[in-house]
Amino acid sequence: MSRGDEMFDQVRQQKAALRKKMRAMREQVDPVQKRLFDEAIGHRVISSSVFESAQSILLYLDFSHEISTELIIRQALLLGKSVAAPVTKRGEQMIQAYPIDCVEQVHIGDFGMREPLSTGAPMAVEAFDLVIMPGLAFTHQGDRLGYGGGYYDRYLLHSKPSTVTMALAYDFQLVSDIPVQAFDIRVHRIITPTADIECMV
Repeated sequence: MSRGDEMFDQVRQQKAALRKKMRAMREQVDPVQKRLFDEAIGHRVISSSVFESAQSILLYLDFSHEISTELIIRQALLLGKSVAAPVTKRGEQMIQAYPIDCVEQVHIGDFGMREPLSTGAPMAVEAFDLVIMPGLAFTHQGDRLGYGGGYYDRYLLHSKPSTVTMALAYDFQLVSDIPVQAFDIRVHRIITPTADIECMV
């Protein structure tokens, strides 16, 4: 194994260990406290200037122990914004974005996650002013540890320069360092229950 391969393998192992740790911590959050945290995050998002100015938003539909996006979706639709959510097909290594007109307009996709009904043509990534992503850990510099598939990293390669990327996180998901690789894309903003962090991207 070359030195480059050894370093890649080491980073991969470090990421896997951090993912395991953060998943466990997230699963231990009390359900009542989780609801309060999620509401605080949601209100911070919809009160932000980034959200207010965005006309077209792509955001995830929360799954399992992820931070809820329902409040954000409802407010965006109420304000007449264009809202879409990702669809991931089994065997395909990419995201496609489809519009949603209400929170209930979803079904369970190939990976057991809620997804919009993918009828018609998907929306182009260049259409979005704001992209809100999930994740397991983040740094104040905007480094993001996702779930390991690289879906958002590949998808955002083609976004317009003005697109703002935002991540939702609990305070304990902010860490001092994340092992990163060249293809890992940073986020511009991180919203927690207690802070709106503008990252040094």
